[in-house]
Amino acid sequence: MASNLKKFGKRVIGHQETVPVVSVKEWTSHLSHDPKSEVREYFQSLFPILGWITRYSKPLSVLTYN
Repeated sequence: MASNLKKFGKRVIGHQETVPVVSVKEWTSHLSHDPKSEVREYFQSLFPILGWITRYSKPLSVLTYN
């Protein structure tokens, strides 16, 4: 009797016996359309020096002191 009620209850609520498996790629596709660019932007926001260090690192021969 109890097992029949349990089966009926599962059928009413649409209980699934198997758990769907989701890959990382499928899961991240719902978060972002381009995860690589977002990761790159995140690291650039963590280390902003990487964006401007090449503009300020000039050879010593170019610098003149008067």
